[in-house]
Amino acid sequence: MTTELISQVLPLRGIAAGDLVETESAAGVSGHSALGTLAAKSAVNDADWSGAALSVANGGTGATTGAAACAALGAVKIAGDTMIGTLALPAGSAGAPGLNFGAATAGFYAPAAGQVGITANGVLQMQVTQSNILTRATTAFAFDAVTPRVQLNETSAVTTGAANIQWSNNSTGPRQYFGKSRGTAAGTHTIVVSGYELGGSYFAGSDGAAFVTAASITVEVDGTPGVGDMPGRIVFSTTADGAAAPTERLRIDNAGNLQMAGANTVITAARLLVLRSYTVATVPAATPAGAEIYVADESGGAVPAFADGTNWRRCTDRAVIS
Repeated sequence: MTTELISQVLPLRGIAAGDLVETESAAGVSGHSALGTLAAKSAVNDADWSGAALSVANGGTGATTGAAACAALGAVKIAGDTMIGTLALPAGSAGAPGLNFGAATAGFYAPAAGQVGITANGVLQMQVTQSNILTRATTAFAFDAVTPRVQLNETSAVTTGAANIQWSNNSTGPRQYFGKSRGTAAGTHTIVVSGYELGGSYFAGSDGAAFVTAASITVEVDGTPGVGDMPGRIVFSTTADGAAAPTERLRIDNAGNLQMAGANTVITAARLLVLRSYTVATVPAATPAGAEIYVADESGGAVPAFADGTNWRRCTDRAVIS
């Protein structure tokens, strides 16, 4: 092989002529025409490379620098760099997550298509679906035909619940906020109207097939709101025996009056007791003993009366009214 031919072939193989050294052979010593033996260099540096960048399609990187090669291949580079492209991982399972963090049983996996699960010690801790965020469960449960988006599930009375804890040297404590707007998109404010529920806590028990509400505490708009003005009331409701929905029992209105069975004030904001008013013809049964009412049309004039278990008697002289 002639020197001219080698000089043409080497660049095609990505080798520069300077990468090789010539050693004399016995044929050369005897005066015969020969190139001699070619010996590879012990190391090839960046300066030794004279060929064009080999494309990714042909098994190369398509680049002449390490950073450019990583970018061309979509590879993760050194710490602090940004990955280019999509990182595809196996779905995995709770016991063997597709992405783990130092322990083979702790990390992320896909419980189903389009879902993300977080596992610890091989046990599902949280599952995120298109509709819900669940802890320790794979099924979302409904309450009065409403399926809450975030649900905490637990099987131990010791660990059930959520806590808001504040560590600071001031007079305020941890808070939980409920907000309501009539706007139909997140971030849009449209004023609410009287009677709207602003938030509530509902307490339900399983009837063997589903959860049924036994009691609730709700907050409602109590009057006409305006800018910087939001009158409200707190409503306490319980479910009667044989019923499946709570009924209002007690409320505190925007003025601070304590009311029962709707807007019937029993104690005013000034802490005055208000007796329920009747006529002589409409007084209820005189039980239990000690109950008190207000009789508006008693013959001697309006008067408070008390029950003795059988009759209603005037508080002034104990005369029987009814």
